[in-house]
Amino acid sequence: MRSRVTATIVLLLGVCFVPGMSAPSCAQEAKAQATRKVIHKQDPALPPLARNLNLRGTVKLEVSVAGSGAAKEVRVLGGNPVLTDAATKAVSTWKWEPAGHETNESVEIVFGAR
Repeated sequence: MRSRVTATIVLLLGVCFVPGMSAPSCAQEAKAQATRKVIHKQDPALPPLARNLNLRGTVKLEVSVAGSGAAKEVRVLGGNPVLTDAATKAVSTWKWEPAGHETNESVEIVFGAR
């Protein structure tokens, strides 16, 4: 039993610590593989308060996308609180290309781009 656990740990560590490959390279490769194409986007509406204040900015989100391509969960990573709700509502309706597994996708919404 102990040798199975040791073998599993060695195997898992070996995935990112291949000779000649640094740990950051492995992480960057995993991020590139996690990117899925968006097949349906709904642009967020600029909230009235933001329009009145002539507010502009970027909202950064992380989206858990189901294997079917639907957004399961949207998490705000940064942005003006006046804009985050509109961005979250819009991105929650987006559809990604189907995949056999769940992925996490990074999304940036720019409000008031010139």
